[in-house]
Amino acid sequence: MDHLKLEGFGATGTIRNNCIEKAPLTEVKAFAKKAQDTYELLQDFSLGMLLVHWNDNSVVTLATNCHSATSILQAKR
Repeated sequence: MDHLKLEGFGATGTIRNNCIEKAPLTEVKAFAKKAQDTYELLQDFSLGMLLVHWNDNSVVTLATNCHSATSILQAKR
């Protein structure tokens, strides 16, 4: 993500949890036990990176270098 940003490309995608071991996010096993639709954000303003960790049917982690955190809307299921 850092390299793409330096080259002028915005990128967004899911990321494997073993690639973000040093990020201070809740471990996947502990996070999976939380309520569905629980999320946590980690934003690094100096690098322009955002990690979003949320619990849906399974735990998903998203990384982006071109978006920022905005208000969250509740979805009807």
